Amino acid sequence: MSRRSCGRRLRNCRSWLWGDGYGLEPFELHIFEEGPHGLAFSDQSSAESLSQVYPDAAKWADLAGEWLKKRFALPLPEKSSFEKLLENGGI
Repeated sequence: MSRRSCGRRLRNCRSWLWGDGYGLEPFELHIFEEGPHGLAFSDQSSAESLSQVYPDAAKWADLAGEWLKKRFALPLPEKSSFEKLLENGGI
């Protein structure tokens, strides 16, 4: 979301996230200074021209991925079962 694309919607986002009993679930909200609504990836992979590239807003996909990992990634052991088996001479 960019400041330019928000307009009155920013007020709606705030009331949805923090008011009326919502906002109980963890979230992150990033509002970038530049860029229209619907930026896709906001980089050369999704742009048809340089006017659709916004480097700051292009960070949203990485930020979203990091948030998803933080919230939903399963803990991984240091070593897999197979590695443990090999260490113990099982194969």
